[in-house]
Amino acid sequence: MKLVSTVFWAIFVLFLSTASVQAMPRTPEKLKALLAEEYGGDPVAYVNQKPNHFKEMGSKGRTDLVQVLMDEGLVLSVIDSKPREEFLFSTIMKSRVETLAAAIDPDSITLSENRGYGEQTWTPLWRAIYKNNYDVTLVILQNGPSRVYNHKNYLHLTREEQLLLAADWAIDRGKNKALRAFPDAGYGHILAAAQNDAAVNYVKARAGLDSRGGGGSMLGAVAGVVGGAAMGGDFGTMLAIEGGLEALDQSSGNGSGAAGGNGPLKLATNRANLGLQVKTVLEPRRGMVVEKIMPDQPADLGGIQEGDVIVAIAGQPVAHNGSLLVATEKAAKQKEYNVDYYRGGERLVATLSQFEETKPKAEKSTSPGSEDATATKTAKSGSTSMIEQLERIADLRDRGVLTDEEFEAMKAKILADEGD
Repeated sequence: MKLVSTVFWAIFVLFLSTASVQAMPRTPEKLKALLAEEYGGDPVAYVNQKPNHFKEMGSKGRTDLVQVLMDEGLVLSVIDSKPREEFLFSTIMKSRVETLAAAIDPDSITLSENRGYGEQTWTPLWRAIYKNNYDVTLVILQNGPSRVYNHKNYLHLTREEQLLLAADWAIDRGKNKALRAFPDAGYGHILAAAQNDAAVNYVKARAGLDSRGGGGSMLGAVAGVVGGAAMGGDFGTMLAIEGGLEALDQSSGNGSGAAGGNGPLKLATNRANLGLQVKTVLEPRRGMVVEKIMPDQPADLGGIQEGDVIVAIAGQPVAHNGSLLVATEKAAKQKEYNVDYYRGGERLVATLSQFEETKPKAEKSTSPGSEDATATKTAKSGSTSMIEQLERIADLRDRGVLTDEEFEAMKAKILADEGD
């Protein structure tokens, strides 16, 4: 009996000792010491080997610990999927906005959206809207989301159509705090389009969903379906940046939706046109390799050539779809912007100009509701369109989605566009 007792306590002490070693460091100083002593100063190796630590940092809102990892060179989009997904899930669902903002990068959202069959399919944007948290939704929207749901029926939709469905779902479910993040993130025109039944029904038909008012909803149409497309790193091959990622945003419809061959709904992209085609590469460095240059477009005029590897646009590092979206949105706001790229082993910088003829424009479309699908002015838009736009944003204000200040700002833009 004494021997059994001795063995028991020995095992118990060993367990406590092991548990203590495996426990998440409680202070930045202890975390720094752990990284240096056991992981050679490599935060990526630490997070990949201790995913539960990283998840706990997210769920408890330990921004101080996460910041240590970021300062040591951690990039959320380069770690394994398990710690990345658990961190995103815990910070979003527990509304740990400061911790989320400290670690998130646009490409981590892209990778989360591209999860394959058999895995959880709710995207970061869907989760943020579900939580109805303004700050969390704003952080997600500012980091280039492309999907609200990654079921296969949605893959042929454009990014703007996906955002419209996200706003529509939020409107249907009364997620007014989340909705307020749309105009603040630069997607006021998407929110206005989501108030247009014709525009929403057209996009829903392309996705094979019930139309608004028909008793169905986006969630109801796909509930219980386990899916998603295993796009992975090859997704970058689809990115042809013409007219602001034209191939992705305005020409990617493949006719597979319920609307048959009807093309994408025209919605302003608000991104710069570089005039080139790229795909994601990892070697010899992370970035976007140029596959095609369009003659007399900004990249061509700036001296960029096929085979160059772009690593930053307008100061935003680029390596995948998400960072590319954010970078071209930033570039669109500047008259001139820099593109950092490698040619061979030499890092070069090209300065591109924002020419009027290459700026993204909202084009008039024959698709249902498209005349009213954007709060930006289309060519020769009439006063009726302007009145309808004002009515829609007034409705959003009256429902508490927009503040008085946001309403006045959007109203001033609509009036200014009408007067141009």
